[in-house]
Amino acid sequence: MSVNSQSIMERLRNETRGHHSHAEGSAYQQALSQGRLPRETYARGLEQLLLVHGCLEGALQEAMFKSQAVTGVVRDEQFQCGNLRADLRCLGGLVEGTEPLPATDRIRRAIRSAAADEPTALLGFHYVLEGSKNGGKFLAESVARSYGLDNGQGTAYLNPHGEQQRQLWQQFRTMMDGADLTDQQRDGIVQAACAMFEAITEIYDALYADQLQSLEASVHG
Repeated sequence: MSVNSQSIMERLRNETRGHHSHAEGSAYQQALSQGRLPRETYARGLEQLLLVHGCLEGALQEAMFKSQAVTGVVRDEQFQCGNLRADLRCLGGLVEGTEPLPATDRIRRAIRSAAADEPTALLGFHYVLEGSKNGGKFLAESVARSYGLDNGQGTAYLNPHGEQQRQLWQQFRTMMDGADLTDQQRDGIVQAACAMFEAITEIYDALYADQLQSLEASVHG
């Protein structure tokens, strides 16, 4: 099947598979799912994600006035800054004043560039973050056990949609595939999704390396 004959969601799934696997297989993600990641490191990850979401969600809101494709896909329930802030308050993280990591700065620059040059590309960044909720429900259960969290507190970002997750993801898929996109726009969306996966992996790798250094320093200190 040629690239041009595939739907945008088929292209995203096929062409980001390696990036997706790399992100899921990161040491940070493995430690988180296995209950070995320190609570403080998890909170630092959410702090960086809040910076990314803040940039992307602002760009998407502006793009809805410019792009029919963006307007047809983006919904209020997909925005996650409020959930991230709630989780950070629960976990004792920073809601404001976070210093961005280099990878966070790079992806925010990429988002701003896409917003200025071709707003439909923002859907590629958005696809990665919204798609992460498919596994988030199960990860939320593990995180809640690890950190002693109750009643969904501290895990709203991981599992924002609850029992509606499957239905909302199917709606997202349908809206994405129904968007009227040129071949160039499709390419831009796929490239943006790959960039987001790479950025998330780099952010997690940096946080995990910092955590290991801190642990080593405490042992030898």
